[in-house]
Amino acid sequence: MKKAILILVMGLLLITNITEAKTKDIGNGLTIDIPKKYKYFEINFIKLMSTFPAIKKMLSEDQSAKDDLEEFGVGQKAKLVAIADNQKPIAILKKLFSSGGLEKIMKKDIEPLANKYIEKFCKTNDCEKLSKLPEEEQVEILAKVYEPMYIDLIKNKWKINKYAILLIGESLSDDIIEEIETEYEDYQEESEEEKTELIKELIEEWKEEWKEENENANNTFYATVDSMDVPKFKVGRNYKNEPYMYGTFIWNYPDLADDGKAEFIVTTINKKIFAAFFTCYRNCNDTNKIFAEILEPTNLLKDIEKIGIIADDSGDLTEQLKALNELYKSGALTKEEFEKAKKKLLN
Repeated sequence: MKKAILILVMGLLLITNITEAKTKDIGNGLTIDIPKKYKYFEINFIKLMSTFPAIKKMLSEDQSAKDDLEEFGVGQKAKLVAIADNQKPIAILKKLFSSGGLEKIMKKDIEPLANKYIEKFCKTNDCEKLSKLPEEEQVEILAKVYEPMYIDLIKNKWKINKYAILLIGESLSDDIIEEIETEYEDYQEESEEEKTELIKELIEEWKEEWKEENENANNTFYATVDSMDVPKFKVGRNYKNEPYMYGTFIWNYPDLADDGKAEFIVTTINKKIFAAFFTCYRNCNDTNKIFAEILEPTNLLKDIEKIGIIADDSGDLTEQLKALNELYKSGALTKEEFEKAKKKLLN
């Protein structure tokens, strides 16, 4: 199960077809809204494999990896969607999935920037001596030299700031469905205190695993991992009576200047996997609002929206109170829930 989830998360980093539509049918009976000024991009798994034959080759040679993906609903008809707050990240994705796209990105964006950071390093270090070191040591040193380059790419070159990634999958296997239902029932039997403690323990385990897997990382990486937290987390059933997992997490990456924030939901629709993640690196006060706007037509956040307003302690107080009042007027909150949430915000 853990291996399948890891493959899923890695897959979500690979996000073709571009449209300016405000509302978009994404398949499996789901429709989403594209926020104003946001750009949309999608690719299915068939296109992904045709663009990157190495992926198809890897899956053909590793039957267990292929079985894990298919068991988790990631087959040839599965689709990945990206929505970004500006055109630049979408243009990069479009180029990536074009003929020779990776080579073009390497030549135009990455190699010139890499040379710039190497030249800067060589001004204060003996690069001739570096070239004579064992290859393993060279790789370790260069990895640290290049690390700020990727921050430069994300923040300045590619303008990646606020974006959503969605997975629209195929049917899960009966074994996975049974496992999800069993874990859901076990989780629901825990008390609120036990649930909170369980999540905290899980987060700490993940942190330790990341640190062990990146034992040669610099202090910035460790500081970022240590700063990660999950202020909101909920497990429930959606309008199809199928289990979902929803939450937010935050972190601080010093080199990006601002705190990061993300919101996610992982669920099934008619036993087909659906996952949505919204990530923000800078000016993140409206992440909850944007995420809700994107998914509003799906009804998947219908009973979760009030959790976001009630539990979110960040952002503009006036806007939160306004949103809270709108929820109350719409009937989504009872008077008691409204008063309790209002009191929490004001305090």
